[in-house]
Amino acid sequence: NFSLKKIKEMPALHKGMGKILEGILKYQKTIQSELLPLFREILDKPAPKMAIVTGTDSRIVASRLLQAQPGTFFLIRSPGNFIPKYESLDTSVASGTPAALELACVNNNANTIVVLGHSDSKPLNMLFDMKDNLEEHESNNPSALKKWLILNGKDSVVKYKEFEKSGFNKCLTFSEGEPNQFDAYIDPDNQFSPQDKFTMINTLKQLKNVNNYNFLRDRITKKLLRGYALWTDITTNDVYMFSYKAKRFVKIDESTYNDLYKECDTINQ
Repeated sequence: NFSLKKIKEMPALHKGMGKILEGILKYQKTIQSELLPLFREILDKPAPKMAIVTGTDSRIVASRLLQAQPGTFFLIRSPGNFIPKYESLDTSVASGTPAALELACVNNNANTIVVLGHSDSKPLNMLFDMKDNLEEHESNNPSALKKWLILNGKDSVVKYKEFEKSGFNKCLTFSEGEPNQFDAYIDPDNQFSPQDKFTMINTLKQLKNVNNYNFLRDRITKKLLRGYALWTDITTNDVYMFSYKAKRFVKIDESTYNDLYKECDTINQ
């Protein structure tokens, strides 16, 4: 493979861009011709019905995970897959996430928001390590990343500590704001590490924050829009959906698919 040979000969500094060029060549030789008719079909009338909010981790490729074709969803990424609380939106926590959600759900009538969390989140692991002295880190002129994590992750830390204090047995209530408060049992089978339990709690906190956005609230109340949470274990690639009915993350497989499908609002079908 000519391009691969060239990449191996490149200085380390240029290998990143070399891989991008190789990927484009591979795309052109394999699936470009297959996808071109689809791109032409949606060129002037894309109608994605979902907005997916996830982290920046390179190991999470949402389109492959969901086996989605181009034009299926808006993809919004940020470290820690945070959806900033509406009342905290100012220049200190500037984020494209609210603008992207407005574009997707108000301007383009997407009816589903999915918060996609995952195990071994590097930013959330960093926040987890800082959880017992956040104020100290906040006062020590934190880096841009640490500031982002502290500002947007405080509520997740508080909720995790509530859970930890209970011996990891408490049913947590996510009740801030209305509508659609919900309860959740976090990893009741104790399969995952404390850090991964924290990422599950954070995923649900961001799901709850969706309900606080004033430009989305009316749509949520009228059942024109609903938020869901997915969580994936990157060591196995298993995907879990938060079931409002079961009050926990449920592994998606053939034995659970029908029940999870029925739980989803009919507008999302």
